[in-house]
Amino acid sequence: MLSNYENDINTSSIIRFIERICIHLNKRFPDDELNDFTIFDINAINNSVKDFDFGKPEIERLIKKYEHLIGQSNTSKIYQEYLDLKFLIIEKYKNKTFKTFDDVLKFVLNSSDFNNISIILDIIGTFEASSVDCERGFSLMNAIKSK
Repeated sequence: MLSNYENDINTSSIIRFIERICIHLNKRFPDDELNDFTIFDINAINNSVKDFDFGKPEIERLIKKYEHLIGQSNTSKIYQEYLDLKFLIIEKYKNKTFKTFDDVLKFVLNSSDFNNISIILDIIGTFEASSVDCERGFSLMNAIKSK
């Protein structure tokens, strides 16, 4: 049974804080956030060999979304870089030079031929693959703050 003091605890400010965090995270990371990034997936590119336009709408959305980071680059120039990279990925996948996204990321970030596309890939490379860090943060918060 709860004491009178515990019944009087007002948690509304904590709940409002958590709701605001959730709203903010949903705005920053919508459910379809990673869909556009699949155009850099080695297997998806390799399976799209016959589809020359594979990735065009996605790269255009990424360019628009991150234009504040990319700068006033020419969309057609970035798209051409993507086409060149896509061709290289297909060839290097066949030769077993590229096996993972990490291989592609390292190659692009070290190449001067893909300056514009490297910014987009750098952004993709910083996304978390899971929510483990966030969950650790909440666990730490619960260990520090109690009722």
